[in-house]
Amino acid sequence: MIVVNSIVLGAISLAIGGDRLLPVFFTRGLSLVGIVASLVWLHAHRRASQYNNYFLWSARELETYLADPVVTISRGATFSEGNEVVLTIDGEKKRLRLSWFARIAKTESFSYFAIAAFLLLYIALLLRL
Repeated sequence: MIVVNSIVLGAISLAIGGDRLLPVFFTRGLSLVGIVASLVWLHAHRRASQYNNYFLWSARELETYLADPVVTISRGATFSEGNEVVLTIDGEKKRLRLSWFARIAKTESFSYFAIAAFLLLYIALLLRL
């Protein structure tokens, strides 16, 4: 979807800044196409996030049925929340924690920010033209 949005923005840029001025309805149409593409992207991202949550929670549920406590997924949840986890490899303890920036800039929030940025840009272009 980022490629689609980049192509649409590139086409709008060429239409606005090119030697030959294209009709306003063309650039408005491209802005509308960009808005629709961003809304589709938003829906697809939200759906993928819901599936991701489902699979993670299902895997955590399966861990409870395994003999000997397996904590790969549940420990990963603790790690993703920014808390320190301790792994023992060959008798040696290894402490891991997300960096401060990774704790603040979560992937899902960043994705929504990128989608919103494209949407706002298309709306601004649509209102400007």
